[in-house]
Amino acid sequence: MAADAQVTVQHTDHALLVGLGMFGQQIGLFEALDQVRFPGRVYKRAPQRKLRELLAALAAGYRNLQDIDLVADAIRADPLVTAAWDPQGFAHYTGVSRALRRADATTVSDLQAALERISAPFLARDLEEALATGGPLRLEGDTTGLATTADMPGVEPGLIEGRLQPGFRMASISLRTPLYRVTLGSAHFGEKTVSCQTLETLLSIAERRVGRPRRRVELLYPQREQLRQEEAHWRDKARRAQERAQGSEERVWELHFLIRQTQQEVECLEAEYVGREVRPHSRLARARRHLETYQRRQASARRRQQQAARSARRFLTRAQVVEERLQALEERIARYEEDNRTNPQPLEVIFSLDGGFGTPENVALLTELGYDVATKAHGRTATPQLKRDVTFETVWEAVNAITQATEGTRTQFGRCPYPVRLILTRQQRGDTVRYSTLVISPPDAAWGQTATLARYKLGTAESVQFYNRRQDIEAGIKEFKGTFHLGHMRFFSSEAVQIQEQLITFLPNFIRWAIRYYFRPNAIHIPGRADRGLDQLKDVVRIAMHSGAEVHYEVDGCVLKFSPKGAFAGPVIDLRQPLPFQLPLPLFAKLSIFESTL
Repeated sequence: MAADAQVTVQHTDHALLVGLGMFGQQIGLFEALDQVRFPGRVYKRAPQRKLRELLAALAAGYRNLQDIDLVADAIRADPLVTAAWDPQGFAHYTGVSRALRRADATTVSDLQAALERISAPFLARDLEEALATGGPLRLEGDTTGLATTADMPGVEPGLIEGRLQPGFRMASISLRTPLYRVTLGSAHFGEKTVSCQTLETLLSIAERRVGRPRRRVELLYPQREQLRQEEAHWRDKARRAQERAQGSEERVWELHFLIRQTQQEVECLEAEYVGREVRPHSRLARARRHLETYQRRQASARRRQQQAARSARRFLTRAQVVEERLQALEERIARYEEDNRTNPQPLEVIFSLDGGFGTPENVALLTELGYDVATKAHGRTATPQLKRDVTFETVWEAVNAITQATEGTRTQFGRCPYPVRLILTRQQRGDTVRYSTLVISPPDAAWGQTATLARYKLGTAESVQFYNRRQDIEAGIKEFKGTFHLGHMRFFSSEAVQIQEQLITFLPNFIRWAIRYYFRPNAIHIPGRADRGLDQLKDVVRIAMHSGAEVHYEVDGCVLKFSPKGAFAGPVIDLRQPLPFQLPLPLFAKLSIFESTL
């Protein structure tokens, strides 16, 4: 009886959302969010605590910020949700909006750092499991547009969801693990930002969180030698042009003295010939002809001098441009060599990218950085040329019911200096045939180093199927927009939009880690959906987060029992024990047992 008296039972309409808040407490998420800096004064409630409320609203799948207060099952009216997420209670949704309006660039960077710090131990475990398979890591990148109001600062018009409208662009990068997809981070850009800048930002996120491959610095040595020769060539041409200009200038001065001497002679002869007839072969006539000849020669020499000077300046400008390129290349080589020196365990990474990143410059950059690439060619950089190579004798391999592929002999992709495989694909839907080009790293690279893709020994059709497996990242974008309604909530600043992006890209990882390490349910199935349970994020957000449950509070914790009338009828999640989690010890990493961690 005494034990029963210590048990308190309360009901909630947001079963898994309560458990998710408890998981956030266990891993120190809320304390990390409280360290995010907001500009301005603090009044009744710190603006940092509004981040908890916004994260809970996004986890509940709310489409609008006002749903925090106005929907039938509002989380602000559920005392168990507020107790798990913020014991001080949730603020009115207008307070959340005002807090986000105050955010600046420091707020966004602090939030990103806090979320990465919280995610680090779980990501380390996922990375360890991915490496344990023995194959290369699979990174996947994609981009999507976010429509906003036209009066927001920094907004740019662009093609978003098939329409020209104001907005921003978000790029995300994820890591494929044996169990699920892990989003490593996202980057926020204007609609007019070029893809190479977006890619470099994504790579910095991935390499900071996961690691990096060995830089193929040997690819840059021939380029360095070529630039040195090109610089010497232009400087030699500039030197010869300067010599010509100097010779022409000396000739101008020589003719100048001849002209002065001849003019004096003409003046003397004119005085002598006053009143006399000047015959064609007289001394005065010959002197005048000599003067005209010298003047013409001087004008011609001056033109040659000016032309040679212009050529010298043009050649010097070209030499300086090449010198700047050479200096930038030298810096890259030094940076890559330092990266290799400080990277004792380089990773093998295959990077699958959306077609928006498939430019020759990006393929060359990824190749030099040590990645193997699989992407669709951007725009008209390769497809028209490959279509011209198609004849009646071209053999097409079937990829699936509507897709065929063929691979020719072309290996040059635009201005990319490295050979690649170019596979032309065609899809037929009704009477419409669409062509595209798959760009993939060759299995045996031309620089003599075996590529990561060599172990797969992919044929033409297999290469297309291999690339099509990147639909996971496409599903991730749909997850962001469909499940967590990315871009649907309207905010008044770019920083607020970035905060929403950061929280939404963190949420799928947060929920999956909570299910795996904290809830640890046995087989949970939804009636009528035998193959789906808590591992399906859409069901978690739309059903489990809004299912009824009884929370049994005991001395050592609580137990979550789903209502027998709900979709998840019967399961019991024991939350009484602390989070058991063994962190992997990364090689060559510093470790201090006295350092406090969240």
